[in-house]
Amino acid sequence: MLMVASGFAGLGYQIVWTQQCALWLGHETPAALAVVTGFFGGLAVGAWALGARIQNSMRPVRWYAGCEFAIGLWSLVLVFAMPSFSSWALGLIGPEPAPAWQWSVAFCGTFLVLLPATAAIGATLPAMERITQSFDERRSIAPLYASNTAGAVIGVLAAAFWLVPEIDLMRTAYGSNLQNSRFLGWTASACLDHGRLELARRLLDEAVEVTAGEGERYWVSELHRLRARLLRAEGAPAADVTAAIDAALDVARTQGAKTFEQRALDDQAS
Repeated sequence: MLMVASGFAGLGYQIVWTQQCALWLGHETPAALAVVTGFFGGLAVGAWALGARIQNSMRPVRWYAGCEFAIGLWSLVLVFAMPSFSSWALGLIGPEPAPAWQWSVAFCGTFLVLLPATAAIGATLPAMERITQSFDERRSIAPLYASNTAGAVIGVLAAAFWLVPEIDLMRTAYGSNLQNSRFLGWTASACLDHGRLELARRLLDEAVEVTAGEGERYWVSELHRLRARLLRAEGAPAADVTAAIDAALDVARTQGAKTFEQRALDDQAS
């Protein structure tokens, strides 16, 4: 059961970290790729660096407990540190980075910021194997690995389809989460569709304030595009509409957000 719970938590963390890394990667696909790379890279480092020491230890239970404590502690640190790290990483990437530089910072930065937790996750399997060997040296590691993998599958499904949506809804209600600007943008879009321009303007202004205050960049391109829609609906000068669309395209291209770029191009052509 411990290995099931460990796998559940580990892959649940991965889903959450993907959401958090979208603060500075700005698009779910590179965020997911960077987190997967950083996650498994950290597992390898943890197993390689700590596996031999754990195997020779006379107190593997302490190693296992210490690893689980480190995972939880670093995940808690990331809750508070990720916005600051995101701002720093965005500054390091720059407004118009070369693709090689952007991807290098994305993958290396994600690997390093997650490493304390992912290395500890990588060491949990050697620790549990050592614990079981203290009871039966002939016992195979296969059941442990199978239990850990099964827990990981459950963790991904639970985090993606239950925990993250529920947490995001609660945090949206308190107005202080990553999804808040997206929620406001969606609502503003619905208002634009129904001609409620004044409410759409207030919602977009609030979304911009949230983005500036939280330092998250996931939805910035869409906010510029929606601003262009609002300006067009209000009969604003064509230059103002064009400037908003251009801003949306600049952000989308900087982030490598092809979906957002295509949406802005479609609005530009309409």
